[in-house]
Amino acid sequence: MGAAIAWGAHLWFVPIGVLFGLPQLVPFFRHLPKTIRMNQHDDIGKVPWWHFSSLVFPQAFRYYVNGVGFWEMSYYVGLIPLFTILYTTSRAVVLVIMASLLMIGAFGKFLPKIPARWSYTFQVALIWCAIDGLNHLHLPNRVIILLCLIQAFDLWRNNSPLLVNHPYAELYQRPSWAFDTKLTTYLDEHLGEDRVSGLPYPLFTGHINEFKTLGYAGGMQTKEMAAWRNDTNSNGSGEHDWFKSNGDGKTLDEHRVRYAYTTKRIPWANTCIPKLYRNPRLPSNRGE
Repeated sequence: MGAAIAWGAHLWFVPIGVLFGLPQLVPFFRHLPKTIRMNQHDDIGKVPWWHFSSLVFPQAFRYYVNGVGFWEMSYYVGLIPLFTILYTTSRAVVLVIMASLLMIGAFGKFLPKIPARWSYTFQVALIWCAIDGLNHLHLPNRVIILLCLIQAFDLWRNNSPLLVNHPYAELYQRPSWAFDTKLTTYLDEHLGEDRVSGLPYPLFTGHINEFKTLGYAGGMQTKEMAAWRNDTNSNGSGEHDWFKSNGDGKTLDEHRVRYAYTTKRIPWANTCIPKLYRNPRLPSNRGE
C-alpha cells in the first residue's frame, strides 16, 4: 500500500482486500487483547544500527540478536544490487528509508512487535531500486545475463542456510516423513482422547496427527495460559515441554495428560520411546 501511495495509484484494492480478510481479521482482533502480545513492548526483534553491515557481510551475524533468530533478521540481497541502487531515480527510496527506520524500532510503541519483520518491505524496496538503477545503466544483454548468474550464485551461497529444511522438507523426503515416526505411531495407538505434553519440533501443536496437547506457548498465547504455565517471559517462552519450567506433574492430571515428552528425567513411567514418559496416576490403556 505504501508503494501505491508513493506512485499516486488508486487504492481500490484496500477495501476489497479487507472485505476478503474479514473472516480472519474479526476473530483475530477479538482474540488479540486476550494475549500476552499486548504486554508492554521491549527491545525484542529490534535491528541494531550496526546490523545493517550484514548487507555486505551476510554471515557475520548468524546468531540470535535481540531475542529473534538470525533467519528473521536477515535481509541480504546480494552485492550487485548495492552498486546498481546508486543509479536509481525511483521513489521507492522513500520506502527503503521508512522500512529501515521501522526495523530499528521507530514508532515501535504503536506498531506490532518484532520490528525486524519490516525487513520484508526493506528488501522488496531495495530490490526495486536496484533493478531501476540497473535499467539506467543501459548495459548489454550479455552483461546483464552474467550479472544475473553471479547474483544467483551469491544468494544461493549466502542465503540458502536460512531455509531450515530439516527434518520435514528435504528434497529426498516427503513432508509426511516427519509426522510418521515411532513416536507418532506409539501415540496413535495409546493416546486416545487424552493429552500429550512437550511434543518435539515439528510436532509441537499436534494438529497434523490430531493429538491433543497443552496448547500454544508462544507470543500469541492467552494471558491465562501464560499464568497457568508460570511463563514469566513477556513474549512467551515458547516451551512446549511443561517440565522445563514446572516441576509439579500433578497439575497435569486434571487435564488428562497421559504422556510427556521431555529431556528432563521425571518420576513417570518409562515407555519404549526415548524421552516419552507415561503418567502413572492415570489408568493404563490396553497395550501400554
